[in-house]
Amino acid sequence: MNAEYVYIFDLVNSLKKDNRFLSEDIAKNNLEESLSKGVLVKGTKLDVVSLDYLNPFSKKMGTWYYYKCPICFCKARKIYITEGNRVGCRKCSKIKNRRKVTTSADRVLRIQEYVYEVVKGNVSPKRKKKLIGSIASHYEQLDDVYKLAYNNFVFKSLQDWCLETLRDNNLENPYKEALRDVLKKIKDGRKILVKTGLSSSRNKKYEI
Repeated sequence: MNAEYVYIFDLVNSLKKDNRFLSEDIAKNNLEESLSKGVLVKGTKLDVVSLDYLNPFSKKMGTWYYYKCPICFCKARKIYITEGNRVGCRKCSKIKNRRKVTTSADRVLRIQEYVYEVVKGNVSPKRKKKLIGSIASHYEQLDDVYKLAYNNFVFKSLQDWCLETLRDNNLENPYKEALRDVLKKIKDGRKILVKTGLSSSRNKKYEI
């Protein structure tokens, strides 16, 4: 079944962008106030619930956000809109499991999706570990013609995420040092792939 959906990360990231020039405390208060009002989707009001957690990397408290399904009242990151503008979570909307990955083209799309979630989404360490494992698994099963192109894609995405994160002045020094170590490993790993022919060095914008 094809269905539209609203994604809580899109909403949260949009609100954070609107408040990016404010102090951390004011930005957080504005975010919480906006989310407390809920979201109107196809005439149905969606409430937003939050769950606090300790980020093991930064040693700071963070918050996960979820929509509350208007049918079963369970937490969900995605709420679907089906026929007749019926609004609900995946289970209530009877959304079938995702199409199985069978071709290299399918795997490329999954790799892009998972890399985007790793570098852009507010995901837990457990979820991030699972995503990285899935990226590696799909990559290993790609045909060689796809591997050459997507080595560059994956390395560039991870590099950009590290560089962007390092610009955060609120990060503690040990975390920054860990990111610099990751950047060095990306650089060393890519050199190996270039030498073995699994990655190309011709495109200057991918150079680290």
